[in-house]
Amino acid sequence: MLKSVVLIGLVLAFGVSRAAAIRTGFYLSQVGEFAFVLLGAAAVAGLLSAGGHTLAMLVVAVSMIATPLLVKAGDQLASRLRATPAKAEADPAADLDRHVVVVGYDEVGQLIDLMLDKSNIPHLAFDRDLQLVISGKRSGRNVHFGDMYSPATQEAAGLGRAAAAYVTSRDLDHARALAITLHRLYPPLDVYVRVRTLGDQDELVAKGIKHAGTGYIESTLTLGGGLLKDLGVPEADVSELLGGLREDNYAPIRGSYAQVEGAGLL
Repeated sequence: MLKSVVLIGLVLAFGVSRAAAIRTGFYLSQVGEFAFVLLGAAAVAGLLSAGGHTLAMLVVAVSMIATPLLVKAGDQLASRLRATPAKAEADPAADLDRHVVVVGYDEVGQLIDLMLDKSNIPHLAFDRDLQLVISGKRSGRNVHFGDMYSPATQEAAGLGRAAAAYVTSRDLDHARALAITLHRLYPPLDVYVRVRTLGDQDELVAKGIKHAGTGYIESTLTLGGGLLKDLGVPEADVSELLGGLREDNYAPIRGSYAQVEGAGLL
């Protein structure tokens, strides 16, 4: 029980909600199986008597057997806390309307967050990585822990009132699937998402997600344009080249990919 109390206190200290802290404390309350190894070594070294060793082994075994019961108890207690009036803590978007929800706080999500902040546009961010959330909070950012597939997290983000959601993830397949889910659940919401290929982009646009775009084309065009300038190509010629490549939704680029379509670039 002491381990649960310590864990709950540590999780709360990192700014996580009380319900999540309680679940974490109860889920991890059991003594790990490595304790059997340590107790055996202690008995061999003479640090534990035979009776003490037996009792300690029994305590470890009971804690592991009781884990399902503790998990259930933690869930029930956390659910009761979520039902309490402390709505402001559980609803960070309570005072927001027509805001932007940044889903994913990787480098791209942090940059979008910064751009929105500099433009004085109301927004907040969510991520499933607790370390990213903690780091963001320490920097004073409005970022929160949560999985956007969860209805509770969607409600906390105020997606029903939001103007747009920007979905980003290092796992582009996850980002793509989540964008489709959010578009289906919240049709008026403008969903922006990075995808891997032009084929993925076309698929999402066909599904009604108008703001899907690849993450590599524009960055490659910008970096490639810098390369050409450094090699002596006049800036006007570089601008004309880049403009031509962007025409008709990257039609020249799509044409160059046709011969390698089997390689998965489209």
